[in-house]
Amino acid sequence: MTTHPLAPGPGADFPSTAPAAQPGASTAPTLTPDGAKLEIAARRSNAAFMNRYMEGDHVARAEMRRLYDMGYPSEVQAPAPTGPAAAQERINALRADRGFMGRYFSGDPQARAEMDQLYSAAHPAPDATPAASPPATRAELDALTIERVRFPDDAGDEDRALFRTTARDGLAALGATHGEAAHFAAAASDVLRQPDAFTPATAEAALRRAWGSDYQRNLDAAKAAVQRLPPAARAHLLESPVSNHPKVMQLLADAGRRMQGQSRR
Repeated sequence: MTTHPLAPGPGADFPSTAPAAQPGASTAPTLTPDGAKLEIAARRSNAAFMNRYMEGDHVARAEMRRLYDMGYPSEVQAPAPTGPAAAQERINALRADRGFMGRYFSGDPQARAEMDQLYSAAHPAPDATPAASPPATRAELDALTIERVRFPDDAGDEDRALFRTTARDGLAALGATHGEAAHFAAAASDVLRQPDAFTPATAEAALRRAWGSDYQRNLDAAKAAVQRLPPAARAHLLESPVSNHPKVMQLLADAGRRMQGQSRR
């Protein structure tokens, strides 16, 4: 069983963040590539299905990802790029890979995380590092968690208030900058809309690609940051699939390194 990267060693008693199986998920048999392409074409011509797909229905998007996986097996298999030119070359190759782009536009978190990583590698920040941004004020954190976090329509007022309070207190304890808090709000909104798309397995896969040989170093920094959170914020984070979002893990790793006086690699 895959455990979340932040989960401590044996003997810990944190609840599992793995999502339950979704009712209504497709159990159709595996198709041949040609058969899957016919199914893709049929769904594209089905107005009701495409309306659900364009509105972000996770069952419809999962179905299209499944069909693209079978109809267009990824033709691009390459090691992680080692520089901007190699990253841009891989971006170009993936854009020509219909299977990958089908998964990307269907909201596949691994495809999106890989493309985010490649764009960052292809367009690195200048070597000259500007002065570190100051931590966001509590007023700024309040505004960000209230105005930018998008909850599903059925979320109760108490759940919304608890999330905002623990998020604000946790970000303040980490010394999060305004930019980091904004990234957290966007990531949290992604997860609250599609919690089943963010699992411990997808988190680990995305982070191993993004961090490469620095995976363990960054993971240790993230764990150190989690231990600095207020108890309520720490428990809420580890119980929530929000901790499975790669951008949240990156925020934790950056905060942990700041606390330890390390530089980001």
